[in-house]
Amino acid sequence: MSKNPQTQAALCLPQAGSLAALVVNYFGRLRDEELSAADIALKWSTDTHNLAHRLQGAVDAGLLARDGSVYSAGPQISRIDLSPGALLKASATPLRRHSNVAPPIDMHTIVFEEGYSPVSTKMAGVRRSDQWAEKLATMKPGQSFVVGTEHRNTIAPAITELAKQGHGKFAMRSKDLENVRVFCLSLGGGKA
Repeated sequence: MSKNPQTQAALCLPQAGSLAALVVNYFGRLRDEELSAADIALKWSTDTHNLAHRLQGAVDAGLLARDGSVYSAGPQISRIDLSPGALLKASATPLRRHSNVAPPIDMHTIVFEEGYSPVSTKMAGVRRSDQWAEKLATMKPGQSFVVGTEHRNTIAPAITELAKQGHGKFAMRSKDLENVRVFCLSLGGGKA
């Protein structure tokens, strides 16, 4: 029994907001383009470390084609709806591969809020992120913001680095199963 390629592609849509979804959307709109793994990493502010793994599902579904480290539109890409929001609706309940790598995030979309306070001051983290350190350094005491838990391991090292440099105290707390809230507790004068 042969499977319908359109059904196969529909079953294997990348998760909305994932790197694979962003790359599929790009090639869906610019089908004659090609991007190297390094180009993709640069364009979506990620690294090439596990890029092939993160895009493999879209390659397997035929949404992307891969020739060595060069990616292009796959043969099945024309079978999906790439209108705004369509990929989001189609992948609202995807089967998700777990990864310790946070998806790309636009730092300009983070909005600081006031009126929240953390419950405890315990912090954790394993990776450094200069982007987060720059963003956190613009916060004022009493401000906070919410972001997905997948960013926890890139925010925590920035919090630690800013504290070591004397730029302020920050805290991060789980808001729910999918989100964390980051708080600016105080500002420091910085170390000379």
